[in-house]
Amino acid sequence: MRRFASAAFIPSFRPPPAPTTQHAAPHVAGKGSAAQVFAAARAIPNAISRKCSKCNGKGEITVRVQSGVDDPDAFIQRPVFHDETKKCDKCNGKKTERSSDEDIKRLVSNLVQSIATLNLNDKRAQASLSEGYTVLTKTIIGDKRTWLLIDADLAIGRRSERRAQIAANRQIGVDSAATSAYRR
Repeated sequence: MRRFASAAFIPSFRPPPAPTTQHAAPHVAGKGSAAQVFAAARAIPNAISRKCSKCNGKGEITVRVQSGVDDPDAFIQRPVFHDETKKCDKCNGKKTERSSDEDIKRLVSNLVQSIATLNLNDKRAQASLSEGYTVLTKTIIGDKRTWLLIDADLAIGRRSERRAQIAANRQIGVDSAATSAYRR
């Protein structure tokens, strides 16, 4: 008894057409400069983690508090102050602050777009690609919260592409199991 392991052995099988997008992106490769890649790469680490602007990266702030008056029986009373140190309420004592998730997504998108449109004939193209690679690997993937944020967006895109492919397969009458066996 002969069993077929995949759809590749079915003579009448043809792979499904590639899913089409509604809006094709214009061809813009080679229009960007190395300076754009450098700028986009340098913006991301500052957005992910930077010194708190309120405590200047110390984690605590000093507040002057009135503790009383110098002579309670005097006609003119002068207040007496002392300094108290308390945890910074903006960074919660962590010494750093982080941009919003939307800002980080926008900056990562800017970096990817600037890399995609880089003019490879630019004399600083290789150096800018190295900088972009370093930011992608150390700063984005190295920061768990940022990587999960970006990876979640990528997963949403992958799921929607898969749904579009399944819908296209149904329109032409191809079984989804056959196409997944064919891709292996």
